[in-house]
Amino acid sequence: MSSSSDDTVLPPPRKPIIPSGFDGETVLPSNNTAGIHAPGDVIDNRYTVIREIGRGGMGVVYEVEDSVTARLYAIKRLLPQLASSETVVRAFVREGTAAEQFSTSSPHFVTTKTVGKDAGGFYVLMELVNLPTLRQLLRESGRLELNRAMQILTSLASGLADLHKANLIHRDLKPENIFVDESEHATAIRLVDFGLTRDVTANSTIGMSGGGSLKYMAPEQFRGEPASMASDVYAFGVIAYEMLTGELPTYGESLTDYVPDSPEQLVSIITRCLAGKVERRIDNAITLSKAFEGVDSHTSDVSTPSAIVYEGTLILSGIPDGATISLDGVTVSGLVHKLTLINKSQSIELLIQCTGYEDYQCKVMMASGMVTEHDVVTTRL
Repeated sequence: MSSSSDDTVLPPPRKPIIPSGFDGETVLPSNNTAGIHAPGDVIDNRYTVIREIGRGGMGVVYEVEDSVTARLYAIKRLLPQLASSETVVRAFVREGTAAEQFSTSSPHFVTTKTVGKDAGGFYVLMELVNLPTLRQLLRESGRLELNRAMQILTSLASGLADLHKANLIHRDLKPENIFVDESEHATAIRLVDFGLTRDVTANSTIGMSGGGSLKYMAPEQFRGEPASMASDVYAFGVIAYEMLTGELPTYGESLTDYVPDSPEQLVSIITRCLAGKVERRIDNAITLSKAFEGVDSHTSDVSTPSAIVYEGTLILSGIPDGATISLDGVTVSGLVHKLTLINKSQSIELLIQCTGYEDYQCKVMMASGMVTEHDVVTTRL
């Protein structure tokens, strides 16, 4: 079934709405203008600053050497203009603590070692990762070859699934936060930046509020609504589209316009990731990761994974003779319909048009494995 008109993929804005907001690139090289630390400075009487790695809207990340172990690490400090805010500092500490607790349980995340404090305030000590970011790969290549992109996306979906299994939401998924390890034998990703992570079960933010990077933000986040796991899935869809096409998704364009040989199931998955309506989007990365197991990047002849495909039955009654029946914009015939649902439940747009009657239009809620009976009540003109 085709999507209704209000479910069109939304084009992410090309520029940040708030230049000073939380849309920074935390892992890209940058000039040292924050004035927090210079090479040779010592943090907490132990970690000697070697160089600045990068910065974003929240803080600056430095490469440091541990004087006790002689090992190299990365340290993240809050920007001076944020360090004076008790709310931001508490969020920063919660971010680091959450990362410390979770990152050691998943091979797809940069490990956070500890949250410390010295005279300069709190800092987060992290594993130093000498890998290119996905953003750097895209800048070099413009777009990635299908098989290469599939390997990265499969690993990314798996890493995001680990996060969602722990009932956490990233909320700031973007190429700048994804390190790519392409060895001779396998491709894997490492995710970084828990600055916007939210605990679903506690219904509380573990980091900065209001956020996400605007180009990868889901429609509901633009509207100021709470983020969900489906919001991370939307960001994944934007990243996948950008990797395969070299462009951000926009109205009226499809993945196949840029990559005609894209596997049909891959196109379907990315389209569902980018659904404007949350209820029509793949609901979490656990489902998303399972879906990728059924995609073969070398052929468009792939099986549909049961993980994201559900079926419900709709039985209609009360329809006048000669009426035209449309379900989600697709004209159908008959009174019994087996419908494929994008998620376990989905609202179906029903439109009945018949000469001599007012148009009848409504939404019918469908559920996986259920038979839904709907009696159409028409009004004569």
